[in-house]
Amino acid sequence: MKITDSFANKLPNSTPPKPCWSRKPNLMKTKLTIVFVLLFALSFAQKKYEIQKVNAADFTKTKCDFEPSAEAEYLYKIGDVKFEYDKNDGGFKIVTKVKGRIKIYQKDAYRFANIEVPYYQSSNKREKISFDNCYTYNLVNGQVEKTKLKSEGIFDTKENKFWGQKKAVMPNVKEGSIIEYEYTIESPFLFNLPDWYFQAEIPVVYSEFKTTIPEYFTFSHNQRGFLPLEIETTTRQSSVHFSDKNRSDEGYVTKTTYDEYDVKFVENVSKYGISNVRSLKEEKYMGNFRNYICSISHELMMTKFPNSTVKTYSTDWDAVARNIHESDDFGGELSKTGYFEEQLKPLLASAQKPEEKVLLICEFVKANMKWNGRKTYWCDEGVKSAFKQKTGNAAEINLMLTSMLRFAGLDANPVLVSTRSHGISLFPATAAFDFVVSSVKIGENLVLLDATDPYSSPGILPARDLNWRGLLVDKNGKSRDVSMLPNDAANSNMTLVYKVNPMGNIEGKMRRQLSAHKALEHRVKSVGKKDEAYLEELENDFRKFELSDYKRENEKECHKDFIESCAFKKDGAVEIIGDRLYFSPLLFFAEAENPFKMETRDYPVDFVYPTRGKYLVMVDLPEGYAVESLPTGTSLATEESLGTFKYSIAANGPKLQIMVNYEINQALVPTQSYPMLRDFYQKMVDKQNEKVVLKKI
Repeated sequence: MKITDSFANKLPNSTPPKPCWSRKPNLMKTKLTIVFVLLFALSFAQKKYEIQKVNAADFTKTKCDFEPSAEAEYLYKIGDVKFEYDKNDGGFKIVTKVKGRIKIYQKDAYRFANIEVPYYQSSNKREKISFDNCYTYNLVNGQVEKTKLKSEGIFDTKENKFWGQKKAVMPNVKEGSIIEYEYTIESPFLFNLPDWYFQAEIPVVYSEFKTTIPEYFTFSHNQRGFLPLEIETTTRQSSVHFSDKNRSDEGYVTKTTYDEYDVKFVENVSKYGISNVRSLKEEKYMGNFRNYICSISHELMMTKFPNSTVKTYSTDWDAVARNIHESDDFGGELSKTGYFEEQLKPLLASAQKPEEKVLLICEFVKANMKWNGRKTYWCDEGVKSAFKQKTGNAAEINLMLTSMLRFAGLDANPVLVSTRSHGISLFPATAAFDFVVSSVKIGENLVLLDATDPYSSPGILPARDLNWRGLLVDKNGKSRDVSMLPNDAANSNMTLVYKVNPMGNIEGKMRRQLSAHKALEHRVKSVGKKDEAYLEELENDFRKFELSDYKRENEKECHKDFIESCAFKKDGAVEIIGDRLYFSPLLFFAEAENPFKMETRDYPVDFVYPTRGKYLVMVDLPEGYAVESLPTGTSLATEESLGTFKYSIAANGPKLQIMVNYEINQALVPTQSYPMLRDFYQKMVDKQNEKVVLKKI
């Protein structure tokens, strides 16, 4: 039958699959199972949710029943995904219909009246999005007033070569409004179904997601979060009707006949539902909070069409790596070297040690290439064109870097990464990644590099890359896990030398020396800014102390420590009560408050990287005053050496000397250690803010 070939040919095999349309993460399996708890499912005979018309009684509700402080709530969110056969194109397409209703309680929630739907497009295909039945309801003089979304309220914007967004701005939104919307996505890209998020920034009264998938497609079902979903699975019969036109010559007459037939197949139907879902709020040191939202994603694993062999896709990580490596836009670009050889040869002539070659090549790429901001592991224009234009996406720059390292005789390979904004890669999927960095083996150590950031250096990647685990792809397309979490601490060494006068004023000098990721962060924050603008930011960070004589060292020598120094002063910085002076000797370097306020926490604490700090403070006391009391010295240590804190202070005549050392030895702290960490931080913050008391003599 003709339908067999068209089914099989519809799926792309030589072109790279698109990312998930919603740009949300799939997840990679990790050994830190204590951190993530996969959703568990409850099988049930699910009752059909009936959508009722909006009526006047709906406006009597002034708050969410199970989360009264919420600024808004989803009354329902329902998604329905089906495969439809397009006879014109000769293949399947994915049609997703979404219906939602939102109740607005506060003005701060007006942003939820903007319905944003991203779409993907390739060189010759694109997803189509249409809005329908979109209304804002308000109660006016006891009657329900219905305002329809008009075409001028729908906006289509192109974000880059591959991504665009359609946005519906709902009309006449007020406190108490009810918003109702529907949209449809038609997609020719069959590798991913839309991700579905049952949880949101606001509570959800009811959420449902239904998939209907023909038997020819096998998808993985990847669930995330901490909430139980109710699941119903069934099968049903379906068919596609065909009418083939046949013409034959019978003498002087051309005869036309039609062959009518149905192709029957089984569809697998899955329905996921959940009710009364509390909102998920972002907390300090949470990383990407979408990692913890109750959600489900799908990735194509296998196809089996009539009279065709089985074709596998993302069945495991080796298959993912192999499919990506075999693409012309990845492995094909990685093999090219002719465009840079003449420039690189003289640069490497004087380099003997591997470390020298790595640093020279990394700095060469950073100096000659500018990242265009596009996160991807596919080349758009290709490495040769990017090198000529001196600009490129993440793949073009870092695959170019990898190719140059190999040309220099080094054991270098690309590493697929899911950046922090993309989420954690836990399940095998091509959409699990959105970035690629480089790696090089030096002795027994694997050194990671990212030349898209001008302030990165070998082994020191920007924070966006430091996201659990990556997937190294070698020359043969084989893969292995690579930890993206730094083991070495970023150091901060701070020195304060100042004097206090009887009027309660403070004046002195500060020096700060930062290494590794701390240095990278401060380079990004400060280099290139005018001193006046940066000093204004520092003054806000330093509790409004006035700063002057600002200097910095090694601002562009990224493999060295970043050093900055300045003078500071502030009138009235010391509290005066009667004949006594009170001040915290760490001044603006003391933590103002404990960032961990919740009694319990369902998510890991993500510090991004380990840290180590040292403070040396020298204080000249005012003439005519003596020390009445000092904070006591202390030494704290958590279980399992998660963190340490030491504080010592001593008076020597008219001078004070304070030394503080602290360590946070893990980038990622599991949930069960949160109470211990919270208590440790509270004690540390309390000690840093204890005051010296001086008495007039």
